[in-house]
Amino acid sequence: MLERLKRTCKPLVIAVDEAHRLQPKVGEALLNAVQEANGQQHAAIALLAGTPGLIDHIGRMNATFFLLPMGRIADDAALRSVAEPLRNANLKVTPEAEQAIIELCAGYPYFTQVLGRTIAESPALSRGCPIPLGDPNDAAHLATRDRFLVRRKKHYRRVWSDLRVGKLISCGYMLGKVLQASSDGRMRVDRVERALETGLTHLYEKTSQPPDLDEAKQSLKRLGLLWDPEDTGASYELGIPSFFGFLIRQVSQLQPELAARLDAELPTAR
Repeated sequence: MLERLKRTCKPLVIAVDEAHRLQPKVGEALLNAVQEANGQQHAAIALLAGTPGLIDHIGRMNATFFLLPMGRIADDAALRSVAEPLRNANLKVTPEAEQAIIELCAGYPYFTQVLGRTIAESPALSRGCPIPLGDPNDAAHLATRDRFLVRRKKHYRRVWSDLRVGKLISCGYMLGKVLQASSDGRMRVDRVERALETGLTHLYEKTSQPPDLDEAKQSLKRLGLLWDPEDTGASYELGIPSFFGFLIRQVSQLQPELAARLDAELPTAR
């Protein structure tokens, strides 16, 4: 890296996605290399992106990074991240397509990547023409939407599997219900903890060793499903808001009696 900087005399940006999977020793080496480059008056920076569990992961690297928490993203940010690269490629994004992008991404950064890739792979793409999304009466538009929904559901099922392994399906159900009652996507800590306690009392699958409240919170944070973007300790957000609607429907269909018991103990707003 240093040789490249010396040879080109150009700033270097190293971007690492899925950084919560980065081996600690690799993270330490990366930080040391950037610091050494900066110490020799070369402009270099490393940008790490990952789930909220990245914060704890970085702590194990014996490294210091500036942290910029980002969970749900605003509609305009989701729209820009999908639409601008398409427009830069001389493709048109209609107002109807813009609305579809906002709806499908639903505030989750990863879905902007999935939707962008799905649109880019469409055989109906043509330079100078509208992208195939947003018209409910056009077969190509519907095909793009359907391919995205298949990929989104596949992601939902991976998250469902992670929650099931952690004995946290009922906790996820309760969090989804608390989210539905929120006007801004934020949930008070006391309501979250009462919801989790109820979920741990009424498990989706019986086990002799259910997690306790702290273990449940840590597992949900590690999975990127529960986080405090402002680090205030006063409220939480859910990392994949639209997933919890899927989870609620699944539990209601597969175990309606459990769903009724959980609904009966929903924490009320005060």
